[in-house]
Amino acid sequence: MFDKSYNSPEENASSASDLLQAWLPKSGLKIVGGELRGDTADLDVEGEMFPGTKALYLARLRQVDGTWLFESAGIVGMLR
Repeated sequence: MFDKSYNSPEENASSASDLLQAWLPKSGLKIVGGELRGDTADLDVEGEMFPGTKALYLARLRQVDGTWLFESAGIVGMLR
């Protein structure tokens, strides 16, 4: 998904960075729960979407050859 053949490596890295910043908390990242199923880990992550605005995120990691790799993440909802 992050490796577009028509982009330079620098453009691909920039695009990946932009997407990850949209998918994950800006600050105050804290893992508050999760579930491990074989080679997949789903993490419940709380963090600040914007200053003073907390949100809950879900991040998925997958274990490949003994190493945990980021697969995806997204916002679940706003917190009070």
